Amino acid sequence: VKVDGVETTRVMSADARIWGGQYWFQNTRAMYWPMLQSGDFEMMLPLFRMYQGQLENNARLVRDYYGHDGAYFAETKPFWGGLDKVGPNDAPYFTKHYYTPILELSAMMLDYFAYTGDEKFAAQSLLPVAQAGLTFYDQHFKRANGKLVIEPANAVETYWKVRNPTPDLAGLRWVLRGMLALPENLTTPDQRARWQSLASALPELPVGNKNGTKVLLPAEAFDQPRNAENPELYAIYPFRLFGLGKDQLDLARTSFSNRRVKNNFCWHQDGIQAALVGDVEAAYRNVIAVLSRKEPQCRFPVFWEMGYDYVPDQDNGGNGLNALQLMLLQAEGDAIRLLPAWPKDQDVHFKLHAPRNTTVECVYQAGEIRKLVVTPASRSQDVIHP
Repeated sequence: VKVDGVETTRVMSADARIWGGQYWFQNTRAMYWPMLQSGDFEMMLPLFRMYQGQLENNARLVRDYYGHDGAYFAETKPFWGGLDKVGPNDAPYFTKHYYTPILELSAMMLDYFAYTGDEKFAAQSLLPVAQAGLTFYDQHFKRANGKLVIEPANAVETYWKVRNPTPDLAGLRWVLRGMLALPENLTTPDQRARWQSLASALPELPVGNKNGTKVLLPAEAFDQPRNAENPELYAIYPFRLFGLGKDQLDLARTSFSNRRVKNNFCWHQDGIQAALVGDVEAAYRNVIAVLSRKEPQCRFPVFWEMGYDYVPDQDNGGNGLNALQLMLLQAEGDAIRLLPAWPKDQDVHFKLHAPRNTTVECVYQAGEIRKLVVTPASRSQDVIHP
């Protein structure tokens, strides 16, 4: 294996991972996002239960360490959770000053509710998790001129101890929007007032220029990159502030095309983000590359070739499947976008799930839709054809 670019011999079992046996949220999440469109909702619940089970202890540690309410999930911890005390003067590192996972899990839970309409889940699981994360951000960081200043915080694992990282600002915007849109019978006036106050305190997403083009930045203030990620594109995915049918699509597209890291394997989200901004060529190229990465030593085709960890790579399949689904169908709110990033010369037959307990089956051949079945039929009026 290669570790930090150096060939190293290790004796490892099939269960071994180069980074150790703890749960790494950034890697674990990749297999769960595509379960929404595949309809494997029951398989998502153990993930939600595992992280919700960490809340009580993590909230106690936040109170002991920092003297305020709320909680977050560490990027890497055992299944029972736990947090390290991280002060503003602590040395920077990949997983220090990194609070974003609770926002992404909240976003995934919001989607789960949108797809299933399960109000019991929303009340008993989504609300406690999202409320804990929003409270943490609200109380942990200071304000200047009425605006939240998220500092120091990592922009995922790539930019360390920055000010106002884009993933966190985008995540807060996305989660707050989703929480405020919940049915009023699930929330209280006090909760909604607090969420609205926090939303009003969020600074704008950082924007700058690259190669003479206006682009999203990874943070308001940042130093050199330390890892191979594009944090600014978290505003496209997993926090879908930008995309087809949304404002400032040109900004999203130029930010994607000018991204620093361009890769088609492992944890990289290029194909997903390409599909969401309608870059058909980049999305198709990514999916073909990602879903062809069979490890030659392994018997099964979905034992993916090593990316950054070990064989089988645990991110590759999830990200590849997610990108493929989003090429075929993008559904949010009432809108169901059919074949939004699919090559016109490629035939396909698929059946995928959408919000509001909807399924969409489509046969596309020779440049035409030959079959389209939307269930329930009343949702047919929400389909946006290519």
